[in-house]
Amino acid sequence: MRFEPFQDRLSRDIRNDLSRSLAEALSTLNPAPVRKTADRYLTRGLADCYRDYIRDRLNRYDVALRRIRNDNIADVLRQALVLSDLHFLRSA
Repeated sequence: MRFEPFQDRLSRDIRNDLSRSLAEALSTLNPAPVRKTADRYLTRGLADCYRDYIRDRLNRYDVALRRIRNDNIADVLRQALVLSDLHFLRSA
């Protein structure tokens, strides 16, 4: 079993819900919306591929939000660069 958002509905739902909550978290620089969304899925007893993806995203989003907050990055393009950098790293 693999996390496949283009072929698996649950994968797509998880990815989309986390992305929506990230947008909310960026508006307040508070990771709570992402954690709430992740917790909603993690308490469901999902397969490892889903839990691993969620935990990876949580880690990367926490790092990104911390960098954006600590460096006082208000410009959305610069925020996007921080997120993009974390996307391409194997582990953040």
